[in-house]
Amino acid sequence: MKESGWLSIPNVSESPDQRADRFLRAEHEGSFNLIFYCYYAFPTDYPEDIQRIFGKKYFTEKIQPEAMNEFGRTIQDNDVKAVVAFNKQIFNRVSRQAVDRYIKRLNAGELVQSQVNFSDRTIPTFLTYPTGWRYHSDYMKLRISNLDYIRKAIKE
Repeated sequence: MKESGWLSIPNVSESPDQRADRFLRAEHEGSFNLIFYCYYAFPTDYPEDIQRIFGKKYFTEKIQPEAMNEFGRTIQDNDVKAVVAFNKQIFNRVSRQAVDRYIKRLNAGELVQSQVNFSDRTIPTFLTYPTGWRYHSDYMKLRISNLDYIRKAIKE
């Protein structure tokens, strides 16, 4: 996010805990005030693992509605202007138009976007590369370029 102009991270010597603390207190410079939000509060490698652990019924009736309500409340309470998702499943849960295959679209320079599906306000949603995606020889350049496109689209 630093390389695409989202954040300005000073070249100071600090521990990971100090850096995390600075970001959690929102003491960073950048194009936007950022909220890093974990959609599901249960730690897993992938969101779909939660359904496997708790079962489809409990996930559908309890976990997913609570996650959506809490996410919506966070969006409203903080007057969020845009959402950037790093996971397709989460993007599809919170967006009006779901996507299936999107990596080729991102690689071609296309913005994958929609609108949140739970608000009367027009709040754009964007899908970017997964945080662990490294399956292209120019993955870092593609990731930076995509985040830059998103940043510019939000600022328009």
